Amino acid sequence: MTRKRKITATGIDIGIDAIKVVQVVKHGKSFLISNCALIPIKEYLKEGKLIHQPPKFLARMVKADLSRSKLRMQNPAITTSAEDVLYKYFFVPKSVKERMVSFLNLILSSQNINDINFGFSRIEGVSRREKNELVMVALVRNDTLEFIHKFHEGLVQGMNHSVPRPLALYNLITIMKEGTEGALHFCADISNDGLDMAIVAKANAEKPASRLVFFRSVRRKITEENTTQGTYHAIHDEIQQTLMACRRELKLSVFDISHFWVSGERCSDKGLTGYLGERLNKDVRALDTIEAVGIKVSDKKRARGMNYDPRSMAVATGLALGSLNRMPVYMRLVSRLTEIKDRAKRNLRYLKIAMFFVLATAGMTLYYSYSGMKVYKDNAAKAENALSAYINNEGRLVGIAEGQRKLGGQLKKLKDICDKDFSYAALVKLLDVKIPTDITLKNVDIMTVGGFQSLGSSRWLRLEGEVKATEGGDNPLEILKSYVTNLEGVKGFKGVSFREIKELGNRTVTFHIECVTD
Repeated sequence: MTRKRKITATGIDIGIDAIKVVQVVKHGKSFLISNCALIPIKEYLKEGKLIHQPPKFLARMVKADLSRSKLRMQNPAITTSAEDVLYKYFFVPKSVKERMVSFLNLILSSQNINDINFGFSRIEGVSRREKNELVMVALVRNDTLEFIHKFHEGLVQGMNHSVPRPLALYNLITIMKEGTEGALHFCADISNDGLDMAIVAKANAEKPASRLVFFRSVRRKITEENTTQGTYHAIHDEIQQTLMACRRELKLSVFDISHFWVSGERCSDKGLTGYLGERLNKDVRALDTIEAVGIKVSDKKRARGMNYDPRSMAVATGLALGSLNRMPVYMRLVSRLTEIKDRAKRNLRYLKIAMFFVLATAGMTLYYSYSGMKVYKDNAAKAENALSAYINNEGRLVGIAEGQRKLGGQLKKLKDICDKDFSYAALVKLLDVKIPTDITLKNVDIMTVGGFQSLGSSRWLRLEGEVKATEGGDNPLEILKSYVTNLEGVKGFKGVSFREIKELGNRTVTFHIECVTD
């Protein structure tokens, strides 16, 4: 026997007067309201009282009330019908979504929050008689609740208009069980501060409604009417305008709608349902959300003092149920002709995407072909240059080898002479440079690094000796310099350099000279 899994979701509705929090547990196919909290905030929003408090004041207050009710936030979702509350609380003109998510973050700290996105949409032809009239559709898909709103121009410019509450209706359109397949239901959620009206089409007789056909929200305080009859008349006028807009957009009339429902804070007023039924010539029924869903309220919590009011908690309950059910709701706000145009646009978009990939592939092919030809030409030029350099270097190497061979023969001849019978006469004869009488050579070394026949041998002669000038004669350094100048003129010498020179006094200088070949 498999154990049924329990899933918990929390709905939070920030209203004008209070923050409503409802926690719903789904156990199998049944729902249970396990906890709720009603946190009044109207007294904290009085002029000047909240302004002087630190920014996290309201969040701390909400946290304190939630901890007293022992309500833990699990899978929270949030909506608001009072943008003024968030605007005054944060003191900055953020978007509605940013304020709501920031507010939840302050309450929940590190807990996860369901993402709520806001966009814009307008149904053309809807009356704009009221400045705060709003038209929108609700779209629920997969795990994310997305609401597409069209705000009046004043709201976009930052005016303090309230934000509608579509989730109260989401609760309604997912629980209706009456009617046959294809039947249309008209739902009106009537609260003291406005109306949310929707037309829903049933796709399957055995399941709840699955398609939201039309949605209209009007923000106007019904309680401002002086008389009960005036309130009824105002509600009927808004419903009548919704039907007229629906007739323009979807070619529907009041006779195409089979069921009329009212819900919200005023749904228990039997006089209202009777008045609307008489004026619309339809059977108008009050829809009890909790009874229709078959949801139960925890007896243990109720025994401990939990006060759950279905009418005031409807929005928060709908939020929690929406998070648990995640039932896809599709919107249909255009005629058949518009659908055909949209389909053509969509097909054209696919064609553009395909053409983009074709052009991109052709461009990449041309680019790589051009790159390949360029690399081929560069490699051919490099090969040609390398061949020319090889031919030139070959000639140079032949000349170097020939010169080295001749130099090696001379070095060997010099070494033989110095090894057998070294004398000043032999050195003078070899170098063709006379040695001044003031210079005394003490040592003559033949450098044989790498061998005489090796291409690596360069230095070949080292002279060590001293210069002792006579009294009244030339300076010993001048004598040595003159001798070195003569050595530099020897054919085959690259240069002559001094390695060491010391002055010993008495006009005597010792020296160490190296002669380098080409």
